[in-house]
Amino acid sequence: MAPFLVVIFIIFAGLLWKETPGDEREQFHKFIASRFAYFAVITTLIFGVVFQSFKGEVDPFLIIGICIALLAKILGLIYGHIKH
Repeated sequence: MAPFLVVIFIIFAGLLWKETPGDEREQFHKFIASRFAYFAVITTLIFGVVFQSFKGEVDPFLIIGICIALLAKILGLIYGHIKH
């Protein structure tokens, strides 16, 4: 399962970096999809932290994942403001 996940991630990363911006509607749809994906990931990680905190043992990778996602979002916003 782990090698499959790595291969899927590599394909996703390759497609992500090759994207070229289209017209405003296409950019808007990508923006909406990105917001939904980001919200889904953060929500899933937070539910994981809450669920594990009831058990008394929180996996540090969940906390690290949340911090990395939030930091990436902040850096992306800063980069977007500087570039445009």
